[in-house]
Amino acid sequence: MPELLDRLTTPIEDILLPVAGPDNPNLPAGTTSLPIHPISLWPIGTVTSVLCLPGEIDRERFEAALKRVTAVWPNTAGRYSRAAREGNPGEWDFSIRLTGSPIPVSYQTIQADAAFPTSTVVQPSLDPYTSALPPSFGKPDTDSPLLSIRVTTLLPSRSTVIGVIFGHILGDGSSGNLYLSHLSHFYEHGPEAVLEPSEYPSFFPHIDLPVYPPPAEVLAEYDSGQIRPREISEMMAGYGGAAEKYEAVTLTLRRAELRALHSLISDRAGESRLSEQDVLSGWWLSLLRRTGENIEKMVYTVNYRGMGGTHPGFPPNLRTLSANVAQMRCFPLGPATSSETREELEQISATARLVRDRLLEIRHNPESTLRWLSVPAYRLEQAAIEIKAQMLVPPEDEVMVNSNLRYDWNIAFGFPEDQTAYHTTFSTVRFLRVFQANPKRGERRGETDVELTFSVAKGGEAKAAVERVAEADRARWMKV
Repeated sequence: MPELLDRLTTPIEDILLPVAGPDNPNLPAGTTSLPIHPISLWPIGTVTSVLCLPGEIDRERFEAALKRVTAVWPNTAGRYSRAAREGNPGEWDFSIRLTGSPIPVSYQTIQADAAFPTSTVVQPSLDPYTSALPPSFGKPDTDSPLLSIRVTTLLPSRSTVIGVIFGHILGDGSSGNLYLSHLSHFYEHGPEAVLEPSEYPSFFPHIDLPVYPPPAEVLAEYDSGQIRPREISEMMAGYGGAAEKYEAVTLTLRRAELRALHSLISDRAGESRLSEQDVLSGWWLSLLRRTGENIEKMVYTVNYRGMGGTHPGFPPNLRTLSANVAQMRCFPLGPATSSETREELEQISATARLVRDRLLEIRHNPESTLRWLSVPAYRLEQAAIEIKAQMLVPPEDEVMVNSNLRYDWNIAFGFPEDQTAYHTTFSTVRFLRVFQANPKRGERRGETDVELTFSVAKGGEAKAAVERVAEADRARWMKV
C-alpha cells in the first residue's frame, strides 16, 4: 500500500544491529561455514512474513531477543558463498559463511487505523511493512544480508507490525516459522528464556543421495517445468504476466464445514486415512474443473522432514534442519466427471485418495523417494551454478498445491493470541495456498477458519463463478 508511505510521521530509521557469536549445541565449536546441500539451493526467493500485534513492543527488549535468536540461528547473520571444487572444473561447493554480520533492522511510524484493509492471510502486497533485501541477495559472494526486519508502529493505536524477510537459502516455511517462534519466545520470556535441546535448529546433515547426479532415465521420470532453471528475467516476466491477467480469490471455510466435507469424502472413500488437506486438494481441483479448467496434472509440495524412518539416507535431524526440506512432486490425475453431485463427490474422493496414495508411497519407499529427490537437487544446483531461478507459474493443464495448514503462524510475542494476525503475499494462477485463518476474538488455536487462496482470470466471470460454486458446496455439506 504505497499510499501509507505518505502517512509516515517520522523518517525511516535504519540500523545495523550487532550480533553475538553462535550459541547452538548443534553447531560444533569453531564452525565457520555451513554446507548447503544441492536440494536446498533456493537462493532466489524469500519466506516473507508480517506479524500484527495489538500493542507496542519494547525496542530494547526486542533487539535483545533478536541478538539471542541470531546466536541460535547464526546462519541468519551469515553470507551466501560458493567455492570451486579443486580438480573438478565447473563444479562448486555452496555454503553459508558464518560471518556474524549485523542484522539490518528498520523502524518507522505510520498514521493508520490498521495495517491491512482485510484480515486475509495472503495479501496482494506487504508494503510498506517489509524492507527488501538487496537485489544481489540471491547471488553468492556479494556480501548481501540474508535477513531483514522492519518494525512499524501504527498511530494512534500504537500497535506494532513486524515484517521479516527470511532468505529462502536459509530454509523453507517450516524453518521460517520456527525462527519467528524462537524470536517471539526470547522476547516474551526475556533473559530467562531457554530452549529445550530438541528445539534448537540444526544445520547438517541433509539427505544422502546414493546416486547423484541422477541418470538420464531418472531425470526423465521425475523432471518438471517448475524446477527447470530459468533466466531471472524470464521468471520475472512470467510472474508479471500472470499478475496482469489473473486476480486472487480467497475462499474461507469454517472448521465445521471442513469437518463435514472430510467426513463426507472419507465415508465415500471407505477409509479413515485421508487428511483434511487431501480432501481440500480434491475439492479445489473439482472446483476448478467445474468452472471451466481442464486440469490433467497436480504438482504437490511435499514436506519430507518426517519421512524415511530409519533409512540412512534420511538423518533424524531433518525435523529441525534449517534448510529447504520440501520439494514439488508432479503426478497425473484422473479425468474429470460430470457436474452431478454424486459424481462430483466421487471425483473429490478419487483425487483425495490419489494424493494420499502418492504421499504414502513417498513415505514408505525411501529408496524411490531418494531417486525422486535427486532430480530437484540436480535442477536446483544447476540453477545456482548458472545464477538462474525457478518459475512457479503452472501451464494450463496443471495445478500446484502448497499447504501451510499444519503450521500455526499465530506468533504472538506475549500478546493475546486472539488479537494477533499473520500475513504473507504471493498468489498466482492455478496455485493453491492453504493457511489457518487469522483468529477472531475468543477463538483458540485449532478453531480458526481455513483459507484457500489462488488466482483466476481477470475481467470476466471466473471469480464470481468460483465463489458461487464454493458457496453452494458449503451449504450442501452442512445439510448432509
